Amino acid sequence: MTRPLFLVVNGDTTFRASLEKTVQTVGGEYLGAADADSALDILEDKTIQVALVDTALRPETFATLMDGFRAKKPTAVVIGLGRELGAPDAVRLLEAGLFDLVPTPVEPQRLELAARRAMEQFRLLDSCRRLREGVRRRSGYQRLVGRSSFMENLRCTLERLAPGDGSILFSGPVGTGRELAARYLHLHSDRREGPFRILDCSAFPAPSLELELFGGEDREGLLAAGREGSVLLEEIGNLPSDIQKRLLDYLSRNEGGCRILGSSSTDLQQAVQAGSFREDLLGLLSPATVYLEPLSRRMEDLPLLASHFLDTICQINDLPPINLSSSALEVLGRHHWPGNIRELRNAMEQAAILATGTVQPEDLPARLREQEPYFQPGVEAVALDPFRAAKRKVVDAFEAHYLSELLMRKRGNVTAAAEQAGMLRSALQRLLRKHGIRSSDFRTVRGTGRSVQTGEKLPAD
Repeated sequence: MTRPLFLVVNGDTTFRASLEKTVQTVGGEYLGAADADSALDILEDKTIQVALVDTALRPETFATLMDGFRAKKPTAVVIGLGRELGAPDAVRLLEAGLFDLVPTPVEPQRLELAARRAMEQFRLLDSCRRLREGVRRRSGYQRLVGRSSFMENLRCTLERLAPGDGSILFSGPVGTGRELAARYLHLHSDRREGPFRILDCSAFPAPSLELELFGGEDREGLLAAGREGSVLLEEIGNLPSDIQKRLLDYLSRNEGGCRILGSSSTDLQQAVQAGSFREDLLGLLSPATVYLEPLSRRMEDLPLLASHFLDTICQINDLPPINLSSSALEVLGRHHWPGNIRELRNAMEQAAILATGTVQPEDLPARLREQEPYFQPGVEAVALDPFRAAKRKVVDAFEAHYLSELLMRKRGNVTAAAEQAGMLRSALQRLLRKHGIRSSDFRTVRGTGRSVQTGEKLPAD
């Protein structure tokens, strides 16, 4: 079994060395860092389980280091080491993310107890992470949710492309759901009973990447293991030139029988022009290209996505149903979502932890609440289209967003929604049909408050 890795962050070399014996006593391996920058470099390459951090670091340095742990090693458990603190300072550090505080001079038994508790905490967090990731791949996180025209077209396109065996390239910004779209295509193909495997081409150095793809003397590569199924090569633009050549040969000979899908958040055509990606390989990979739009261009999907994530989070964690308040939805609608759907999902995960029955604005991440009002739909159209066409796009985007929010508030009750909007029920129905919005998507099961969504397209009732 791999021994847990401890990172000690302190500028005193002698003090760092004095902690190595305690680390070894609890069965861990020791790494030392003189400052926060060195620690952040270590986080890039090492799987740190427990960190012992000097609480005397400057507040901005300490905050940067804690942000680094959250971003790079979210399951790592951090213990603070420093002089005895008063209650306000201790609470501040614990709220910043510390698991425990051990005063200096360090008593070995006290530190050993804290280290053992931290290792147990890491095991719990890591088990939850693994379970959550496994469930996500089999759960509602894998659904293509949304009723915008883009999502309708996307589903139709994927279902049309699914029966073939040709390669498909999925492009679009990070967090837009490229992996999800590729999985949807696989599940609607004749290969659905075969494996769906993923390799992030940006996560391995060249020798390891080649071994992962093609295998070696004592192991089978991913392309061979994925026979009768599909293999998604994420961020395929990061393939080194020699591996690009080998993959080109593989595709040209049609070896192995797996369907190769690619994804990229960068423009591969520009990479071809820059000489970093082979034009012939791009041609083989992209007889069809599927582009995933950023969330800011399809904000009418946001209410459904937010509710869908809350429902899924509750199911995974066996929580009571959690609803989304109209004021929280208003906050979500003002944000421009640079992290796209992934950022929305993470925001809903935080909200589900903090909310008590209904998500309120204060349950959302601070960066969303502090966001300046932002109006995205139609901005590009205003700049590029004639006035009438631009105005039509803005009006359509507003109508779709307004109707989704209205039905969300009224839980799919068309009569109540029409009264709230000050319009005839028949006029509201016409608008719903125009935008392909179904009131049934916003209804709740009596007694649970959980949204019910169906896969078939129905006219508005």
